[in-house]
Amino acid sequence: MTVDHDDDHNLAPANNGEQQTLANDHETFNQLLTKYVTYAAPRLFALCQDPFGKDAEGWVFAWGAAFDDRAVVFSHNGKLTGIFNSADSALDLFSRTKNLCLAWTDPTICDQSDAITT
Repeated sequence: MTVDHDDDHNLAPANNGEQQTLANDHETFNQLLTKYVTYAAPRLFALCQDPFGKDAEGWVFAWGAAFDDRAVVFSHNGKLTGIFNSADSALDLFSRTKNLCLAWTDPTICDQSDAITT
């Protein structure tokens, strides 16, 4: 089965026959949708206090989601939100007043049993 998608992240079967196949096979559609959503998902990142600066401890200053054409940043308490051209541009702005670094999430390196407790 072939699926076309565009920069607007639309998902559509390549032809009407395949569209009918998907309509009749819910499991196939769900598998295809899961693959597509995984492919199209934004990359998650955090802007973190750099522990090698003035302070001896690191912490998450803000969380972010990087899309193809922008990055959305928000703080854990909801007091800070912003839309930027990229994760790097958010880092550049907030690093003017804080010693921050950019950390990309990698869900493959740990599971729930590895949870960090504070």
